[in-house]
Amino acid sequence: MNKFKHYKYLTIFLVIISSIGQNELDPSKIKKFKTVYTDIKIPEIAKVGEVLSFDPSNTIKVIRARNPYDPNVFGVVVLDSFGQKRIAIGGEVDVLIDKSLLFFEAGVWLVTSGSTGRAMPLEEGFPLKAVVIGITLESWSSDKNDSIYTVKTFLTPGERITPKKHLPSRDE
Repeated sequence: MNKFKHYKYLTIFLVIISSIGQNELDPSKIKKFKTVYTDIKIPEIAKVGEVLSFDPSNTIKVIRARNPYDPNVFGVVVLDSFGQKRIAIGGEVDVLIDKSLLFFEAGVWLVTSGSTGRAMPLEEGFPLKAVVIGITLESWSSDKNDSIYTVKTFLTPGERITPKKHLPSRDE
């Protein structure tokens, strides 16, 4: 029954996300959505804000994302309204950012980074469709956020995005 419930919510979420065109997405116009959770077990060492991916050797188990541009990205660890750790697969959440980053604007797509459980912006020069975590709803700077390494993000885990540079022009 839990698997069916999980897929039902995931399907509803994907229908909502597919109605938002990736080229027309303006982060300031995204309405606040309720967080969508899954009941998949969280790794014991996972921290709030960390990005999780499916374990390549066991597709019903999740692990802390540890590879850049991980195609198996699944969700983000959050605290629910009862203070319990859960995995969010939709909605507006805070995502941990790679500490090596200096600055990025609102409206960039996030992907997994090489730092365990953390995210980074999708590079414009990335030649393939990348599997994203979501889109940032605010800009982020290491200067103004001294020790806070999270950014408010609208989750769309598993969506494949082509960087704008690689979108075909009307002339092609």
